[in-house]
Amino acid sequence: MNRLVHVVAAALWLASHADGQELRTSALSVSVRNGSVVGLTNALTNETVVTSVPSDDGGAVLHRIGRAAEERRPAATERPAPGVLLQRMQSDDGRWTTRIATRRDGSMEVRQYASSPSKGLQGVSWTMGIIPDRFEVLVPGNSGQRFGKDAPREKRTFEYPIGWEAGFALIQGPKGGVLIQAEDAALRPKVLTVEPVTGGFRLRFETRREAPFESQGAVNGFPWVIRPYRGPWQVGAAMYRTWAEKRLGLKPLSPLDGQAAAQRAPRWAADIRLVAIVGMDIETIRLLARRVVPRQTLLYIPGWRRDGYDRNYPDYTPLPEFGPFVAAAKQLGFRVMPHVNYFGCDPKNPEYERFRQYHMRDPFTKDYLWWDWKMADPPIKFAYINPASRAWRKLFIERMTALCRQYDIDALHLDQTLCIFNDANGRIDGMSCAEGNLALHRELKQALPNVALSGEGLNEVTCRFEEFAQRHVWGLDHVEGSWDDRLLEMAHPIASSVLAPFTTIYGYLGLPNPERAPELADAWQRAYERFGVIPTYAWPEARQLAGDRLPHIERLLRRAGLFFRYGLVPDFRPNWSPDDLFVWRTPEGGRARYVRSSGTALEVRVPGQPPLVIERRLAGAERYRGEGSISGWLAYNRQEIIGLHTRERYMWMPDPRDMKKPHLEALPTGWHITRSGLHPDLMRIGIRAHGGNAAYEVRLWDDAAVGSTGAGGVESVRSGIIVPYDRSPSTPGLSYFDEASGGLVRPDGEGLFFHPPYKGLPADPAERRGVLTYTEYRIHLPDAAGLQFRAGAHLRAGATESDGVRFRVTAWREDQPSEKCAAEALATGVQPEPLVLDLHAFRGRPIILRIEADAGPAGDPSFDWGRLAAPKISADPDQVEPVAASLTFAGAPTARCVLAAVGDARIDIRSDGTTHVETTLPNILTIPFGEPVCVPADGLDLMTQPLNARTLSALGIEGPPALYGPDKGMAACSGIERPAISLHPPNQGCSLLDYHLQLPDVPLRLVTAIGIRDGSKSNGVGFRVEVNGKVMAAVDLLPGKGWIPMAVDLSGYRGREIVLTLVTDALRDFNFDWAVWAEPGLVPAP
Repeated sequence: MNRLVHVVAAALWLASHADGQELRTSALSVSVRNGSVVGLTNALTNETVVTSVPSDDGGAVLHRIGRAAEERRPAATERPAPGVLLQRMQSDDGRWTTRIATRRDGSMEVRQYASSPSKGLQGVSWTMGIIPDRFEVLVPGNSGQRFGKDAPREKRTFEYPIGWEAGFALIQGPKGGVLIQAEDAALRPKVLTVEPVTGGFRLRFETRREAPFESQGAVNGFPWVIRPYRGPWQVGAAMYRTWAEKRLGLKPLSPLDGQAAAQRAPRWAADIRLVAIVGMDIETIRLLARRVVPRQTLLYIPGWRRDGYDRNYPDYTPLPEFGPFVAAAKQLGFRVMPHVNYFGCDPKNPEYERFRQYHMRDPFTKDYLWWDWKMADPPIKFAYINPASRAWRKLFIERMTALCRQYDIDALHLDQTLCIFNDANGRIDGMSCAEGNLALHRELKQALPNVALSGEGLNEVTCRFEEFAQRHVWGLDHVEGSWDDRLLEMAHPIASSVLAPFTTIYGYLGLPNPERAPELADAWQRAYERFGVIPTYAWPEARQLAGDRLPHIERLLRRAGLFFRYGLVPDFRPNWSPDDLFVWRTPEGGRARYVRSSGTALEVRVPGQPPLVIERRLAGAERYRGEGSISGWLAYNRQEIIGLHTRERYMWMPDPRDMKKPHLEALPTGWHITRSGLHPDLMRIGIRAHGGNAAYEVRLWDDAAVGSTGAGGVESVRSGIIVPYDRSPSTPGLSYFDEASGGLVRPDGEGLFFHPPYKGLPADPAERRGVLTYTEYRIHLPDAAGLQFRAGAHLRAGATESDGVRFRVTAWREDQPSEKCAAEALATGVQPEPLVLDLHAFRGRPIILRIEADAGPAGDPSFDWGRLAAPKISADPDQVEPVAASLTFAGAPTARCVLAAVGDARIDIRSDGTTHVETTLPNILTIPFGEPVCVPADGLDLMTQPLNARTLSALGIEGPPALYGPDKGMAACSGIERPAISLHPPNQGCSLLDYHLQLPDVPLRLVTAIGIRDGSKSNGVGFRVEVNGKVMAAVDLLPGKGWIPMAVDLSGYRGREIVLTLVTDALRDFNFDWAVWAEPGLVPAP
């Protein structure tokens, strides 16, 4: 009888709590189950922000070091008072409680407690979800992130304060939103996780203990407050900023509304409008002073120390030239800021032994924390000393005080101030690392009240005393020079909205010079224009400021001029338009903004004046109708710029198009320019199709590509593993992790990361055959020419102990599974190996395409960090049927002849001065302006010819030579020296070396040897030989291969005029790309 009563009672409890317990206020309605929020309605806007989740999904979790999340028994619910709800959970070795209570202002608070007799508690957490993807989750982390329907489906974890820069998040809907904030002024550790789930997102909020965790047996949480609001995201951000100003004692750099209020010292810091990252060349800053307002310009000097950048901290002995440089800069009116490190200590420095006991350690592994930069020669390594150490702070402040008293220093850049760790050593001198960071800033300010401070990164700890801070960009690797466009699109001003009023944000030290790496510089700028970063000129050069005005430099200086002229300050009032990316205001009531307009535009509006567009990034259209120009672009007429690709971005400037220079006047719809180069000796223009099926491309790493039907659509994707004992679990989507075997696949930037299963496998490698991780797509291919699967198979950096990951791609028709085609590639290093599969036989049909990764021929899965770079299916636009075309060129000089990569080109010079060219498309056309070099019948030594070098950007625009070269001299590869031409490529592009030649009427060939000079750490260089733009030979090469002979048959061009081009390709990353061509020359063919 008693057993029956208990069963009936349990059934009643489950029925009454199937949708969770509910709490209501005038502003909120919340449902709670298993200690977490499973339903939430903003009553102010009548929007359902959180929808119900399955009863076994989510919930409050106890986190214990070295263990998986604790399994809970069903939650017991109590209502001890009106508006208060307790849910108690327990496991075999712990108890935890979630308390949710209403507040008088209509908000609610969540607070958690936990205990365990066996200790080792790391923290306790609760979840909120599912948040439908019609809402956006805004996180002030990693400089500011927006999670919406277009976000990559990757789980992201933000640790406070290094990654989660202010303790809140917003859920923003069409009518209003919800602020969830940690009401904690004590800088305690906390963690936010954003996890994509079907149809939306789940958030997890963890209250974490200070390390070491082993001694912790209880968690007493702080309030997490849920507060709804009406209106745009700026309303929710202002609510948190108001709380932070009061509780954290934040003081703006300058009054936000123009009142005569007290400013922070030094007062000049609020007036800085440009930062220049400089070497110590006095002539460069003398020229810079002519183009900027020096008193509003801060010179940041990284390389001023005797021991070199980042070496031998905490020794701050300057180079001899530092003093004269500072004096010259001050005389010119600049502000000066040297680079220092707030907690770095070289283990070879005598001070390390004194501070070894304060060397911080990871809270989980207990490993020492270092900066360990192996790419430097010799490598750079220094320890992270906990700033909670009173002795360390005393030493550091004494040395900074001595430096600033010896030289007229205006500011100090404290590197790595974002690095605030939960130190496994525990509290030192009564402080945590976060409290020590704050104390170091405060004490340094007390010692040097008139010296401004700058930091790396920015959070609500460091913004209290830093007048300046650098900003990182999530999704951009400045070392490799690569970026992920999807991640850049997630950049959002949410973090700036609560931190920028207190600190001026400028560009990171890794920012490139805009002329030397324009595409990389623009990738930075695409994020920076959403953060409110002030103009930052990285590594100015005297020649960039003294001679002809260079477009990329002018673009930056014009932007700076806007800040100088109008005194722009960030404007976070809730009156932005839906297309605004960032807004500033002027003291006179004007506004400047980055706005989506034919791409993105920087526009200023001043009362009484028409709107002025300073710069624009064109995107999404084949042509732009209006004034202005694209530097280096040769396709335009008086009315419009033409030949644009809808998937590319182009830098527009307000300068008028030069109708007198040679240019292409018209182009058929569906074709775009792939090469655009105008030089004193020649003009080169490439034209390729992109309309219709020629534009087909499916990016297989992108979730956004999945879910479409019909021809060209990716209908579904499934990922999983295959392991012994007939176990092959899988799940829909691009991500899968099997905890039992360790098998993993997930998106990784513009690629897919694979790790084959490695746990619980048979000892005999022969029994591991067939063990793999896979992703499988159902795709309906279009009826397009040249369909291919293409990817680059490689290992991630650090996988030095792997013997390789074998990738295999297989395709078959859904109705003919026995007829398959496949291709394999073995990834053994960081340089991608091509993985290509011809899909021509399947055009127009639905197929299954499967990508597999296993442990390679030896079956050893150790350190098998495999990655497929940019896996995609695309049509080859060069395989479209050739189309006859008549092209019109205008401008002077007129063409004498046109050299075509494919077929012939016939010219007709009209009486109006235009040149009409009859040819076929696609093609590359070269128009030489001078006379060719006549090649003797016995050949020509190209080492004796002038070095006509240019660069080719990823966008196809040709420009001046690369930073390193070209040059002639002796070069060693594998210890063998030969006379050679050095041709270092630019980042994300190519270097070109052109020879305009008239070949004799005898067969010749080009002979040379290619290599990468000894000592290089390059990830690989591509070498190509082109004739009139047609590729005649191509080799990708790694360092250490010695000299590789190359011969190219030119007999097909006997008696003809040609432009022979030697090409080196950075293959994305250009670091250490010391490419050389040994003794290139033309010789008689055998």
